[in-house]
Amino acid sequence: MTHPFIGTWRADANPRAFLRFTEDHQVQGSDGINRLVTTWDEDGRIASADKSEVADDGEDGNSGDVAGKGAGSKAMIRPAMTTLMATPNLQAWVTGARTVEVRGDELVVFDVRSQEVGKLRRDLEAD
Repeated sequence: MTHPFIGTWRADANPRAFLRFTEDHQVQGSDGINRLVTTWDEDGRIASADKSEVADDGEDGNSGDVAGKGAGSKAMIRPAMTTLMATPNLQAWVTGARTVEVRGDELVVFDVRSQEVGKLRRDLEAD
């Protein structure tokens, strides 16, 4: 199953700041200088050790759909360690991403408190 967030997404303010999602549940990224390497799970689903997806319990009536918006529109990013270097035009919110949601041509990024912290645009040349 292809998810709408699979691919590379870049910040307008600094094209070196990006998140890249792959079908094998890997996430790579940078805030412009610090690197991020971790994994993702589809929001509303549980990924087993072999990365196959198991639908949620469906208590919300969506049977795996994310808040009624269709399965696959959101992803949860697992916490990862990253360096803390500084550079001009740093987009520090990128490496603090915990949840993302595709909205049109943008990837909306949320922090650990579920607060929107930034937006990225799909990099069609990288994919």
